[in-house]
Amino acid sequence: DMGLLKPDITIFLTNQDQKENESRDGFGSERYEVAEFQLKVKEKFFEVFRKLDNYPNDPTSGLEVLDVTNKSIEEVSQCVWDLIKNTLGRESAVEFSYF
Repeated sequence: DMGLLKPDITIFLTNQDQKENESRDGFGSERYEVAEFQLKVKEKFFEVFRKLDNYPNDPTSGLEVLDVTNKSIEEVSQCVWDLIKNTLGRESAVEFSYF
């Protein structure tokens, strides 16, 4: 929707190791937890990122793609908090950003 405020940060978690995903307890027991479907969804997200945020060419877009491959919950949590702190630590822009 054009004219809506853009968030200061959008964090997209991705995992490059498909085998790790498939080895999780319960993976595949849900309708959409099929490796091929998950890959298609991920590709669609990146299409949207390229259209909306000029990913990966615009480092000021507020989009952060975080690779969580082989990271523990604690490590992912720390990475997310680091991104948030960095965003909060920047001087705020005088004007809002819009889609």
